[in-house]
Amino acid sequence: MGDLSDLATSVLDFASAGEELEVYAVHTVATTVQAGAGATIRLVDCAETRGIGIRLFHDQRVGYASTGDLRREALEASVARARANARASDPDPPNLPPDPQPAPLIGGPSRPPSPRPLADKIALVAEVTAAAEAIDPRVTAIDTAEYHDERRDIVVASTRGVRAQHELSWCTVWVETLGDHPAGRASDLGYWAGLDPGTVDPEALAREAVSRTVRLLGEPRRRPPDLPVLLDYTVVGDLLAAVGRACTGGALGNRRSPFAGWHGTPVASPTVTLIDDGTQRSGPYDDEGTPRRRTELITGGVLTGALHSTATAHAMGDGSSSTGNARRLTHRSAPRAAPADLQLEPTSHHDQMLINIGDAVVVQQLTGAGSGINPVTGRINVGAVGWLLRDGQPVGPVPTTSLTTDLLAFLQTVTHVADDGRPVPEHPVTAATLACDPELLS
Repeated sequence: MGDLSDLATSVLDFASAGEELEVYAVHTVATTVQAGAGATIRLVDCAETRGIGIRLFHDQRVGYASTGDLRREALEASVARARANARASDPDPPNLPPDPQPAPLIGGPSRPPSPRPLADKIALVAEVTAAAEAIDPRVTAIDTAEYHDERRDIVVASTRGVRAQHELSWCTVWVETLGDHPAGRASDLGYWAGLDPGTVDPEALAREAVSRTVRLLGEPRRRPPDLPVLLDYTVVGDLLAAVGRACTGGALGNRRSPFAGWHGTPVASPTVTLIDDGTQRSGPYDDEGTPRRRTELITGGVLTGALHSTATAHAMGDGSSSTGNARRLTHRSAPRAAPADLQLEPTSHHDQMLINIGDAVVVQQLTGAGSGINPVTGRINVGAVGWLLRDGQPVGPVPTTSLTTDLLAFLQTVTHVADDGRPVPEHPVTAATLACDPELLS
């Protein structure tokens, strides 16, 4: 990573008098393996990318440019493009570069084990696929099984003296199974996320996918209207991701959030304490080089915090500072405030919660969640796919129903938060099973 750091700091020499530069340098190595029916490997992709993103600040204006060409002349040309973009932009006084801060007290995620051979990754996907096909005859096909790992070396350097570098790694393995029944088809997946794929149990992962699919097969049963509602961790992930986006400084400051103007007032049931913990999964620094931290957004049902980048904190005023939540999708994009790892504090042991609740309707999937959950207005209008829990056992699916509410009303129905939190696919959320009042589906 020393070469990447030297490269980033060398770009700072291209700043002219009165300018400030921030350089974001990243080196990414990723592997993806996919398999289909019969454990047939249909994709093996290994990719490596390097890139530089440059923010130039001058006269209360900001310009951005990026490049994947790391030759000196290309880097100098990119600074010139950022300079031209700044001149063409409108003044934006709150958009200032971060000041250097003390090193984080925590080191971020544990360092991953040594890279595994590609042959081992291919074998793992094939083994998961084969196991899923052999468990239950009601599962008639495998849609996809996938292994993906990624390692990013990241450096942030600025003329203000910011110097931050770290390595961020993760790995995911999942398999989606398809089931058939005269009453209809169903599908769902088993999912694992972590640092060491050597700890993956292929049989357990396959069984999770199969059991989640089989629970949705069969003749739909009538849904009693007065039963509590249990939300599966994937459903909770969809909902909390929208809550997190609505709790960023940009959304709150622009009043493009259902929580705008609610600071210090109840927005959820007293059971709800929502935290964004950037110290565990996201590395010690954010994408501006600011140390990550743990930020409480909702405390005992009361809105108490917001997620900030440097710019959104300055725009908000009132003494706000960056919470270490600046995020870039790639080196081609400027940073914006975004959640790192949203979590609800547990209130109940999972098994004891099920005993206390007894019978319930379990919502396992949301249909249309991508467009049906609006973090700007807070409106929720999605389909709820689930099954009936009776005496601790699934007894059949319930008819798909509509979940039509809003984020605040959803948070106000939460009665229990289980202690079974786990990372959610595609979202910066560690989600747990939630118990909610029956009116959530009324």
